[in-house]
Amino acid sequence: MKKRVSAVIIAMAVTIMSVAGSFAQESSNVAIKINGALADMKDAPAYVNENGRTMVSARFVSEALGFNVGWDGETQKVTVSKGSDSVELRIGKSEVFRNGKAQTLDTMPALRNNRTMVPLRFVSEALGAEVKWDGGARTVLIIVPGMPQATVKDVSELPTVKTSSIVSGSFTAVDTVKVATVNDLPIDAGHLVYNGLTKDSTYFIMPVEMDSGRTSVDMFIIQKDGQIRGRNSTVDRDGNARFRITSGGDTAFGLSSNSYQLSDVAYFAVRYSSSTTPYNASFILIENPFK
Repeated sequence: MKKRVSAVIIAMAVTIMSVAGSFAQESSNVAIKINGALADMKDAPAYVNENGRTMVSARFVSEALGFNVGWDGETQKVTVSKGSDSVELRIGKSEVFRNGKAQTLDTMPALRNNRTMVPLRFVSEALGAEVKWDGGARTVLIIVPGMPQATVKDVSELPTVKTSSIVSGSFTAVDTVKVATVNDLPIDAGHLVYNGLTKDSTYFIMPVEMDSGRTSVDMFIIQKDGQIRGRNSTVDRDGNARFRITSGGDTAFGLSSNSYQLSDVAYFAVRYSSSTTPYNASFILIENPFK
């Protein structure tokens, strides 16, 4: 019997087929933006499966994309609909039904960590959304007609806190900082706009919009024990700054380039500027989303 998916049901998930067909093996740390706003994926992080298809939760499809989602536990069928359009998918089956007509996908719904997974590009496009893949930023871009566009948050809207209250070590020489999460992005930092934060196996990746005359971006990896790892990156033609996760340059500061884990990181610090705060002494601390 069909049951309406509600906010308390977190045991379901939906696979989203992205245009990221180049990923042959399952990988994590895929970001999703809906009409420019970074989606909160904490409940069930998006990932790319072995068929190169991006996977997300049914709760995400229901709450973030505004689609109606139904679940039939007896037949393990997920029904996703919007208006007069609908798709039906079953666990372990590549055959799906779009508005009652059968077609075969090159991947299939599956279970992952007790969550049901089905394809996003197929689901989203079948229900009228546009899906693109930004490979450089490892980000799925979804445009949903009728939903509002994201607005850029000004750095002045972020809370200001005393640095020593949240971190230790030499970074406390900066008296106060702005604090943000990835869900606050994009942020207008005065000299540039920080549009996101993702990673692959080698780099932390930040899509940015630079003022003319600027060509590079600084990042500081602040560990929970107070150690700081500095990074600098030029911005590529696609507008992405790439900071190495590990760097031989750490040894110049007495740090092992391979001695830390992502779980050791508390914040990623980036610079900002305003009429009252100079660029070189003003920082936004973005909470580590990769814990």
